[in-house]
Amino acid sequence: MPELAWRLMSRLHRHPPWLLTPLVGGLIVSLAAASFADEPPTFDVPAGSVTQLLEFIKASKARRPDNTARDAVVRFLTAQQRAIVAASDKILAARPDAASELAAHEERLAALWTLITLGAPDAQAKAVRAAEALQNDARTSLARRAQFFLIWNRWQQATSAGMNKLPNREAIEIVAAVQRQLETPGVDELLVTLASTLPEKLERSHPQLARQAASGFSEALAGGDDPRTRRTSTHLADVAKRLQLFERRIELEGPLVGGGTLDWADFRGNVVFIDFWATWCEPCVAEIPHMTAAYEKFRDRGFRVIGISLDDDTAKLAEFVNEREIPWPVVNQPAATAGMRHPLAIEFGVDAVPRTFLIDRQGKLVRLDLHGAELLREIEVLLKEG
Repeated sequence: MPELAWRLMSRLHRHPPWLLTPLVGGLIVSLAAASFADEPPTFDVPAGSVTQLLEFIKASKARRPDNTARDAVVRFLTAQQRAIVAASDKILAARPDAASELAAHEERLAALWTLITLGAPDAQAKAVRAAEALQNDARTSLARRAQFFLIWNRWQQATSAGMNKLPNREAIEIVAAVQRQLETPGVDELLVTLASTLPEKLERSHPQLARQAASGFSEALAGGDDPRTRRTSTHLADVAKRLQLFERRIELEGPLVGGGTLDWADFRGNVVFIDFWATWCEPCVAEIPHMTAAYEKFRDRGFRVIGISLDDDTAKLAEFVNEREIPWPVVNQPAATAGMRHPLAIEFGVDAVPRTFLIDRQGKLVRLDLHGAELLREIEVLLKEG
């Protein structure tokens, strides 16, 4: 446990302040609960010069907790971040030079954000006031950081009661705010992270908005120079493709393992589970027994499964299908069009496996990426609907 805490604390202090929150959250949930010292850690903020206060902040961030139990680490980080806020306040009150003022604002906002993650009751109101005061600052990087915090905070507050209770107007305004930020030069890494996940989080509660968000975010990020930004753009384009499938009837065809061609006419009027998978994908293979159980349970009531394999070795795939006695048809393409180059993978926006699609009796896509008990419940509902 001590090695884990030291390693995570090292990660925490290597990153710039605006990336603290996700790392602190990871640190907290990674450490086991245990007893902690009676005496809380002390961070005595000096009554010195701006330079001394900045050195204090630097030294405070470099300190590590002696006790690596979860509660002790939370107490340590809370004291540490409160001290940084206090030191930053002193710096700003001293009317420092431009560089020191910028550093103090950055440290203060990051510390308040971290305190929110740690559950400090007064941190959110202070952080919101700070971000609102800085969101139109002439220093672009600081303004963008403040703007992102306000978007993130609004998203957290709006979804705290669950996605199904997120008001449509609020969802639209949050998506629009992210879109505006993405279209402004100098996109922040955390903004890219939020943009990459937001459309899929909106998928069930706001499907049309989710599709629009995925398309808009992807287009805004497409011209970026950063490789991660470009990858996110491609990912969001695939998300948009998947979400567009909700707007049309699903039909597919392709060459089958063992010979012949899949004919969608054989599946019309049934509830169909389409599974994109590969033999080299361990989670995919682990799902086969569960899918087989669902198939055996529901097939007499009109439930069907179609496997779309992204393997590029057809012979080995055929051997695998025969050995596992997979009872449903498996579509596979020649090597040149296998993997993510598979025509159906491109059409369905599949950028990773496993990826699944549940189709109702009318040929409409109803749910994405279902597994386990949730899949069984949804199949039961669709079969009863007739």
